[in-house]
Formats: sequence, C-alpha cells, structure tokens
Amino acid sequence: MSSMIRWPDKKTFKSYAVASVQLSVVFVVLYGFSNSLAAQRTDTYQLWMNWELAIPLVPSMIAVYLSLNLLTLLPLFTLESNQIQALGKGLVISTFIAAFFFLVFPAHAGFTRTTDVGFWAPVFEILFSLDHTANTFPSLHITYSFLTVRAISTVHSRMNTFLHLWFVLIVFSVLLIHQHHVIDIVGGIFLAELCCRRYFLQQKITKAPLENAAPDTELSQSPPANSEDSARS
Repeated sequence: MSSMIRWPDKKTFKSYAVASVQLSVVFVVLYGFSNSLAAQRTDTYQLWMNWELAIPLVPSMIAVYLSLNLLTLLPLFTLESNQIQALGKGLVISTFIAAFFFLVFPAHAGFTRTTDVGFWAPVFEILFSLDHTANTFPSLHITYSFLTVRAISTVHSRMNTFLHLWFVLIVFSVLLIHQHHVIDIVGGIFLAELCCRRYFLQQKITKAPLENAAPDTELSQSPPANSEDSARS
C-alpha cells in the first residue's frame, strides 16, 4: 500500500486545495441553508421503520464517524491532479442534489437525541448544534465516504478491500450514533454511485501506472530477421 501513497506535487496539491475550498463553500451555504429551513418545517417525512429504533447507541462510534475527515485527505496522496478535479466535481454536484432533497423532501430521524454519553458528550454537543434532524435523506456523510472510496479504489484496486472495510465501519457508525437510518444510507450510496459514474468514471480515469503496466516491449517484439535468410530470398 505504501507504493500507492506518495507525496503530492504542486499541481496535485493545488487541485486538491481548489476542490476542497469549492466543496467547503458549497457545503456551508447549501447544507447550512437547507438545514435551517428543514428545522422549521413541520411537514417532514418518516422514512425509517420501527425496528430501527431498537438499534443501540454506541457513543464511541463517533470516532469512526469523524474518520471521514481522514478519508477525504487520502485523495491528496493517492490521486493525480485530473482525478482530484473529477472527484471534487462529483462531491460538489452530489451536495447540490442532496440539498434539493433536504428542501423538497425533508426526512426526520426517529431517534431521540441525548448528550448523556460520558466522555464523548462535548463531541455530540458540537455535532447536534451544527446538524438538525430533518435533513437525513440522503446521508451526505455516506455519499462523501462512498464516492471517495470508489474513486481511490478505481485507480488503486489493491486498496479496494481496505477502503471498503473502512466504509462499512462508517456505515455502522452513522447507525450506532443515531444520526441516520437505513434508507438514508441506501440513498447516500446511490447518489455517490451516480456521481461517480457521471463525473469520475466517464472522465476515462485510468488506473495507476504500476497497476496498468504494459508488458515488456522487448518480449513482445519479434526477433529481427536473419540477414542471411534475407539475402537468400
């Protein structure tokens, strides 16, 4: 795996910085706006099933939940400049689509929130102050996670197992800290896959050179004709 992670050059770093700023601005504006409006709505939708309310609260899983911040750093060290630009575009567009659902189809969470979680209480308090309960579908946390995983694993197939295991843990985390329901996860994955196919895979993004190495040209070339044979002919 170490061979697939390298220090970014200036072009790659610039592309990552631009993509990060663009996504941050779009997220703060759209998510913040839709979040505040959804919090005032009374006509929200219930998309969860009653059995989901029996899912236990596991406060320590918020550490896994927050690992999304580490995951989104990986493209800087694993993708090329054009690949980062394609991924960034997909993340921005997915935010616009999710914000549309938050505004026209606000879905509320069924869990009762609590900050009585011991050591993790300050983290939950910050999370709850920034995130309301009426914009759960689709889960942008899942969308960002899965889109990032799909992009990197497309380029570096040898990281596929590691990245998807990480993603599975994030899926469990959004359930076990009572941030999202099953349908939110499904919607987030679908949105990520849609944006990955449209804005990453269609850009003809190729795998890393080491994984797409061409066969040795010396072996593939036929030996030169014998000069004596040529003379006879």
